[in-house]
Amino acid sequence: MVKNWLDSDIIEAETDQNVKNKEQFRVLTNPIKAAAFAALPRLPIFASHTVRAPKRGVKGPLASKKKPEKVVNPLFEKRPKQFGIGGALPPKKDLTRFVKWPHVVRIQRQRRILKQRLKVPPAVNQFTKTLDKNLATQLFKLLLKYRPEDKAAKKERLLKRAQAEAEGKTVETKKPIVVKYGLNHVTYLIEQNKAQLVVIAHDVDPIELVVWLPALCRKMEVPYAIVKGKSRLGAIVHKKTASVLCLTSVKNEDKMEFSRVLEAVKANFNDKFDEHRKKWGGGIMGSKSLAKTKAKERVIAKEAPKRGVKGPLASKKKPEKVVNPLFEKRPKQFGIGGALPPKKDLTRFVKWPHVVRIQRQRRILKQRLKVPPAVNQFTKTLDKNLATQLFKLLLKYRPEDKAAKKERLLKRAQAEAEGKTVETKKPIVVKYGLNHVTYLIEQNKAQLVVIAHDVDPIELVVWLPALCRKMEVPYAIVKGKSRLGAIVHKKTASVLCLTSVKNEDKMEFSRVLEAVKANFNDKFDEHRKKWGGGIMGSKSLAKTKAKERVIAKEVAQRMS
Repeated sequence: MVKNWLDSDIIEAETDQNVKNKEQFRVLTNPIKAAAFAALPRLPIFASHTVRAPKRGVKGPLASKKKPEKVVNPLFEKRPKQFGIGGALPPKKDLTRFVKWPHVVRIQRQRRILKQRLKVPPAVNQFTKTLDKNLATQLFKLLLKYRPEDKAAKKERLLKRAQAEAEGKTVETKKPIVVKYGLNHVTYLIEQNKAQLVVIAHDVDPIELVVWLPALCRKMEVPYAIVKGKSRLGAIVHKKTASVLCLTSVKNEDKMEFSRVLEAVKANFNDKFDEHRKKWGGGIMGSKSLAKTKAKERVIAKEAPKRGVKGPLASKKKPEKVVNPLFEKRPKQFGIGGALPPKKDLTRFVKWPHVVRIQRQRRILKQRLKVPPAVNQFTKTLDKNLATQLFKLLLKYRPEDKAAKKERLLKRAQAEAEGKTVETKKPIVVKYGLNHVTYLIEQNKAQLVVIAHDVDPIELVVWLPALCRKMEVPYAIVKGKSRLGAIVHKKTASVLCLTSVKNEDKMEFSRVLEAVKANFNDKFDEHRKKWGGGIMGSKSLAKTKAKERVIAKEVAQRMS
């Protein structure tokens, strides 16, 4: 017993940091315990019983961080789901990648991705920089105040006006201040310096319709803004869509707000026009492409030798293909009785109809042989946008067909039989027929002549541009005699002519005339001197280059 309590006292005394030696121990303990301790043999003190503090300036070992154990609640039993046959239903997966979306949606998405990937010229890229949300909200609030009347409101106004006139009252006919719309109308207002603010949609399709409008606004010093949504602009003027809107004036109570909007619009668009004119868009790659590029860069950086040390040239190792053991390779055997061979493109071995062969040979011959200027001018046709405007105008003056003529003559005969007077005023229509059009040009009655580029034989019309130029008549060469024929209810037409137009079409007609003169009448001398053809095929060009290389080699040998 004595030994046990002595042992416990010794351990406590030795572990105490305040007790440093044997003398201190004897002083601190009672004399009975000290005498007993002196009589007993010396006991060893193990390292496990001592805890020594580290010295100052010496870092001790870092204690390993233990992760806190998760407290499992015994009330909630873990029941893992079994997704086998007859087991739990599998979780729902996101299958949007496997959905076959409608064609329109796919086209929209592909167009958006293409615009990101491809290099977009500045003229098109400026339509991505739209007005910010707060400013756009202010602008649309202002535009909604000057919304034009819809059909119901117009009908009601006209009824009230008719009633007032019937009662003999005076009716005010002052024009209200409303938003103007329509591309041609807005363009006219800009040119006449009547427009105070022009709003353009960013998603006009095709973009060529409005791509020139910011440059025109900047030239005429008219503030313009590009906003999101042609449908949003259309809602203001009661249409499905609107490519451009315009404000010519505002009421006195809105002038302060309008001036603030104008300042913000000028700062965002007119003042930044030169900056936008130089900035290309696109070139944004996808996440997969970027990941591949970064991986390549990391590999190159790893393989590149350190500065000042020339490392050995690394041999290019082909990446090993990872073979999936689930898919067994089964090469096809194309022998007798084996798999069917893949289909070949046999267009080279097809015997095409005689007409097709003649057309193709003629096209190739016109490329190879030297073509005189008088014939070569028929390859320089009107561009697509101008041609579309021209054909829209011509369709308004389409002559009547056989059925319409028969109906008109029947009505006229009935009217004459009843003793009524019949109006015999000639309508304004497109004139056709080579002899008739030539007569109109010679008599200075023709205002515009349209010639087909593919008349066969070409000698029928080869002299017509020279005659038009001599008589100072605007002329245009367009693609397709069949397209001209469709206007006058024929299979083909070599030449058409307009002698006059209605008053409502005079503005559009004058613009078409200016464009036609710039493209053909003013460039007649240039076209008269330019020969065509002389374009050789790929095989011929390859042979010529090979000969030139041999000659250059021989000359170099002689010089050396």
